[in-house]
Amino acid sequence: MIVCHCRRITDRQIRKIVQNGATSVGQVARACGVATGCGGCATIVHEIVIDELDRTAIETISSPLLAS
Repeated sequence: MIVCHCRRITDRQIRKIVQNGATSVGQVARACGVATGCGGCATIVHEIVIDELDRTAIETISSPLLAS
């Protein structure tokens, strides 16, 4: 789904940037330009970043349990 219409950035692109180490909207913005045009997508970008960080944390915590 396109999140930033100004830059044509998708949620998948944002999630990939977070998976590669970004932890804030500012870091994602520097990586791809999202939320730097009109700024209307900043809230949803923030929600995606938080969601992806939470998902990644849960996978990290769960991984050792799954290997046992």
